Amino acid sequence: MSEGNAYRVVVLHNLVIRVDRISADAGAAVSTTNLEAGMQLAANQKNNGCIDGEYIFSNRDKAKDFAALSLDFVLRLAEKSLESLNGHNFFALPDWGNDFLADNQQ
Repeated sequence: MSEGNAYRVVVLHNLVIRVDRISADAGAAVSTTNLEAGMQLAANQKNNGCIDGEYIFSNRDKAKDFAALSLDFVLRLAEKSLESLNGHNFFALPDWGNDFLADNQQ
């Protein structure tokens, strides 16, 4: 990290709300690759039903790439949810739940 700075991607309600420069803290876990951050994102989705969190990167390019990856993840999740809803047979099963959310999984 240059000049003791890192970059933070803040995700709230599954949307990237901020990419900002922060002071690098010795205790902060800095993702060295987007794969590491992507694994954290997937774990958050699995455990919490959302990708909310703060993801720290060593430079702005990695942070920007991850922000785009996060938004693409949510877009694909929304597309799959819409496909599931449109394909659901409400005559046979009058209730539908989004299987991609932890609260609706049975």
